[in-house]
Amino acid sequence: MNALLKKVVAQFLPEWPHIDKQTALLWEPCSKSHGEVVPGYAKILLDLGYRVVVLMTPDRISEGLFSRFEHPNLVLTTLTQRRIRKLVKTPVARQAGVLFISTAGKLPHRPDATLDL
Repeated sequence: MNALLKKVVAQFLPEWPHIDKQTALLWEPCSKSHGEVVPGYAKILLDLGYRVVVLMTPDRISEGLFSRFEHPNLVLTTLTQRRIRKLVKTPVARQAGVLFISTAGKLPHRPDATLDL
């Protein structure tokens, strides 16, 4: 299947991670900063007994944030920012025991310093 066709199929048939009441969704919506805090939050949620699904862009995860941190109940997704936003709006996401959003808004990247929401 070529790349374009795979993209189209993914739009209509999203492959969400398994989510239930024992799952904590840990979402870092800011794609440019604050990723360094996510492993610490993941550790706390794992210690509380949750299966943790990290929702960060693949670019952020590939920076090595979890390179020294493995756990059988830790799931690092490869969803794009757009797919993550779609996931958190679905009934599937509402099945999670916890939805932890680590950054309320994005840091300003505009000349006038307004927030990039």
